[in-house]
Amino acid sequence: MYRRSCCTPLSKRVSLLVLAITLASCATQGAPTPAALTTSPLPLPTRAPTPTALPVSFYLELLKDATLADAEAAWEAARQLAPEDAAPQAVIQREGARLALRQGALELAAERANAALRLDPQDAEAWLLAGVIAQRLGDLETAQAALHTAETLDPALAEDLFPARWRLALETGDKEALSQLAQSYLVTHFDAPDATYYRAEALLATGYPQLALELLLLRMNTDSPGVLWYTLGRVYLALNQAQNAVIALETASALLSRGDQSLFLASSDPVRDVSLALGRAYLDLRRCDEALSLLRLLATPYPAAAELVEEAQRCPLPAPTPTFKPWMP
Repeated sequence: MYRRSCCTPLSKRVSLLVLAITLASCATQGAPTPAALTTSPLPLPTRAPTPTALPVSFYLELLKDATLADAEAAWEAARQLAPEDAAPQAVIQREGARLALRQGALELAAERANAALRLDPQDAEAWLLAGVIAQRLGDLETAQAALHTAETLDPALAEDLFPARWRLALETGDKEALSQLAQSYLVTHFDAPDATYYRAEALLATGYPQLALELLLLRMNTDSPGVLWYTLGRVYLALNQAQNAVIALETASALLSRGDQSLFLASSDPVRDVSLALGRAYLDLRRCDEALSLLRLLATPYPAAAELVEEAQRCPLPAPTPTFKPWMP
């Protein structure tokens, strides 16, 4: 028996030894350690990534096209992120003024515009905004001064500033400014219909309706924009040609009802002003019923029309045309 045990094949003994070593290793090794997972081909993060703060410029860019609610949130985020230096704070206040203007909060817009100008009095855009806000608030002298400063600081803004400066000159009755603006526009836009309007309006304002009439008749045709017909109608009124005024103003009114936007060059409220001028022309022709039906629509929202309504109510009817009757015995 001993000899048989001693003669166990070598390969079998080696296999038994390997098995014993393996079992002993399993018994002592225990649960795998986390180090064993490092052989994974995927990298493992050591910690959560730190979020990168968006720059102030990102939020200011959002202000341009965002809805009012989103724009308010973007402006507040920009205000919180901006450093305390004067330059970025000036931009923040300027854009806040622009946002408040969009919201119709004119007093808040003025406050922010003034804050921007205190921080950076050389900011032409802030002066431009201040001028527009002052105009909306009815402070026309401040508006004129602000827009003039904006153009002085940045002559490239002249083109963008022109409509606002023209409207201010109209509202304040500044004849000299109207003439200067019309002349400057004519130099760079000689063949434009707008240039004809500006020149004719300046001539009418400065007491030269006949020259304005000659200019308009020379430049106008059947396809002329509504603003020229409106101006022509007021020129005829100034020349006491009410019948021609009615034709021109009715044409302007029809173009306005079809969406002609050119009349905004001459008026902030074209419906009101065209109707008032046409009502005046009807009264001059003693077309009292037509004047009343038109002007009564304006009397409540536009108190300025009330005086014309009263005149229309007192408007004497035209005397009846006598009918000839042959004498009968």
